[in-house]
Amino acid sequence: MTLSYSVKVSLVRYLSPLIVILPCAIYGYHAARSLFAQAPPQSHLAIITSQAVYHSGEIVTATLANSSDVNVFVVNNCPNNPLAVYRQVQGRWVRITATAPIAICAGDPSTYEIPASSKLTTDYRHWPSLFTQPGLYRIVFTPEFYTQGASVDFRVVR
Repeated sequence: MTLSYSVKVSLVRYLSPLIVILPCAIYGYHAARSLFAQAPPQSHLAIITSQAVYHSGEIVTATLANSSDVNVFVVNNCPNNPLAVYRQVQGRWVRITATAPIAICAGDPSTYEIPASSKLTTDYRHWPSLFTQPGLYRIVFTPEFYTQGASVDFRVVR
């Protein structure tokens, strides 16, 4: 079977870009994927609260620890609460949120950096409504580009 000149021209015209673009796309995909996959493992991230039990109305304080050798970044959710907060309701975790006055956000960065081998402390003084009900709570610390982070559980009593 011989191909006509016009068929050969069409094949060259349509296959040439594919021969160039396909390897570039594959290389770019793997390069981008490995770039974002360089986040330190979860075991290098930790979150602890200053107390295991808080009284209703008490200010909850959390310390984020990064024991890896790279910096990690946490998105600033202001005026929403700084980290994801959950309360256990009938055996399942339910996410709860609160909003602070917008004025406290003025001048804040869009992300907070936690340098390698260091800690950052945050508190919930501007979101007191989060911890008014007694029960079991969980704060989750998930830096940017992570699918999973660290969490801490604590109890709120009257």
